[in-house]
Amino acid sequence: MVSVNEHSDIRNAFAGLTMHEVGIKYSVGNKSGNPAESREPVITNYEPGIIGDLLG
Repeated sequence: MVSVNEHSDIRNAFAGLTMHEVGIKYSVGNKSGNPAESREPVITNYEPGIIGDLLG
């Protein structure tokens, strides 16, 4: 299982594997105090449903 920043090159590099998007909040380096919301792919070589509801 790997989680990386959203980028088309990442999606192309891992094409053929299982991908799910999760919502994340970045707070490191954020001076406003309000975490920035973003989406990020989680990539696995298996279907996450086999280990429970980890990714919603």
